Amino acid sequence: MFCTSHQEFQNTREAKRRFLAAYSLMLDFYGVKLLDKSGGVARAPNWLERFQHLNESHHNYLRITRILKSLGELGYEAFKAPLVHLFLEESLCHGTLPNMQHSILEYYVYTIRQPATRRRLLRFARQHYKPRHAFLWGPPSKRHGSNQSVGGNPGAGSSGIRANNLSNPVQISSYRRKSETVPPHILYGCAVMQTFFFVGVRRLLLPVGGLGIKSRNQNIKLPGELES
Repeated sequence: MFCTSHQEFQNTREAKRRFLAAYSLMLDFYGVKLLDKSGGVARAPNWLERFQHLNESHHNYLRITRILKSLGELGYEAFKAPLVHLFLEESLCHGTLPNMQHSILEYYVYTIRQPATRRRLLRFARQHYKPRHAFLWGPPSKRHGSNQSVGGNPGAGSSGIRANNLSNPVQISSYRRKSETVPPHILYGCAVMQTFFFVGVRRLLLPVGGLGIKSRNQNIKLPGELES
């Protein structure tokens, strides 16, 4: 069933347009603007207010993980890296999203499937992380084989919080992520529906054409170059 629905989605221009419209709407909610068809992103005009909210709204971090996973499942893998890079830059360079460091470094980066892209983002993170010696490379389960850090203090892993008291800093220079074990239909159902519906964009993702339900939303607009 998932394969059929996924194929129909890929072959339905209107469904893909609505998916991008929903993604753009979600980004705006977080203070981010979708720039182009390559997934480029930047601060939105409302970024200051929304970043302040996002930095304190930790419940949104899991939703962003689901958004990233859904992008990959529905054919927009290339959209992940620009968003993750923006969050890294805001968190590590500008200090606008300090509370998001843990989620970015332990979850968002590892939703990206291409190893070279992951390494590029992690190198950027290590370059800008402070203190640099506290930077830990890789998810906690891969670094230490459990949820405990070196020294036995549970915490935030590669965000560095667990590493503050390390006398011998640990750096894992290579990491190869295993493929997702979650069944595709679970990713499709949870990642797409639960992620986008929570802000009331249900109508944007109503099935169209061959997917079963006639649309009542023919006038949804996308920004700039995304229109065509």
